[in-house]
Amino acid sequence: MAFRSKSVATDDRLAELLEKTKTIKYDIIGLSETKRAAEIHMMHRDGTGVFLGKRNTTSVSGGVGFIVNSTVLPKIQEIKFLNHRIAYLTFQVDRRLSCTVFQVYAPVADSDPEELADCLSQ
Repeated sequence: MAFRSKSVATDDRLAELLEKTKTIKYDIIGLSETKRAAEIHMMHRDGTGVFLGKRNTTSVSGGVGFIVNSTVLPKIQEIKFLNHRIAYLTFQVDRRLSCTVFQVYAPVADSDPEELADCLSQ
């Protein structure tokens, strides 16, 4: 499925993405360039978890997040947004094993060298 996730900056576009997820099998979907002005942690009416970090405070770029299937949602141990480019989600696979999923939105190679170095130092 292809979807311009940066379009989830509005509630209408987020609703459209959630509607499209009904056509695929997934556990966790990582999103980049979400461009949300504020962080969101919510449960959709169908039980899907929506966790979106906020964009860069000095521009309208950035933002990462996760869409989590209702079957995985109870297994989540932690979700952390480190900044507008990096987030991680940890969930329990079984009694002894947990898994951490990172979502990273890195700058493109021809970005400002300072911005690239800052991202890589994270």
